[in-house]
Amino acid sequence: MEPFFITLNVFLGIAGLILLILLIVLAYKLINTVDNINNLTKDLHKQIKSFGGFFDAIDSFTDKIASLNDKVISVVANLISKVFVRKRKDEEEDYEY
Repeated sequence: MEPFFITLNVFLGIAGLILLILLIVLAYKLINTVDNINNLTKDLHKQIKSFGGFFDAIDSFTDKIASLNDKVISVVANLISKVFVRKRKDEEEDYEY
């Protein structure tokens, strides 16, 4: 029975050593993978920052177009209101005589 425990002890020691080596190898690969992901996110962040200026320019352009559109609509609305006010004044003058 004693040789069985000795071989079992040796077998468990070897299995533990193999598992420890396997764990070290997997940890090394995990660290490399995390480094690669970190580099990828840094590059992605740089690209997003470069697009940020582009989107700011587009936003500024659309704001200018919107303000121009508001001014044009205001002018057209004022012209239309003046035309209708003149017609009403003309109609009121017709009724006074």
